[in-house]
Amino acid sequence: MKLKHRLPTHGQQRQVEKPCALVVALRKLGGKWALLVLRELLDQPCRFNELKKPIPWISTTSLSRVLARLEREGFVERKVVPTRPVRITYSVVRKDPLLRKVIDDLTLWGREYSPQPERSRSRGLARASFSHRD
Repeated sequence: MKLKHRLPTHGQQRQVEKPCALVVALRKLGGKWALLVLRELLDQPCRFNELKKPIPWISTTSLSRVLARLEREGFVERKVVPTRPVRITYSVVRKDPLLRKVIDDLTLWGREYSPQPERSRSRGLARASFSHRD
């Protein structure tokens, strides 16, 4: 069966026997926020505002969209606890050690290639643009 998929660099349609595994992975996890959200949820279930704290740059709308997409893709489960007020928690459906390794390896790679903070900045300000886990 021939499948069509859009090439990420050119936007051209091409017939292929099987889509590239990297393209499939990027489509499932695509976007700049998905891996950051998954990183947080791999540690423990979180409520919406608990996810925003370690990712302060993400807008409320973007976080909602990422969570909805990850839920559709089967990565994240949304659980409604019938309390007053209603409590909604998000958790990873399956704690995949390979996904954790990919996130950890990307973090290490990012550290290797990220610019060094200027010496004149205080340590806290220099690290403010990075995740709390860097």
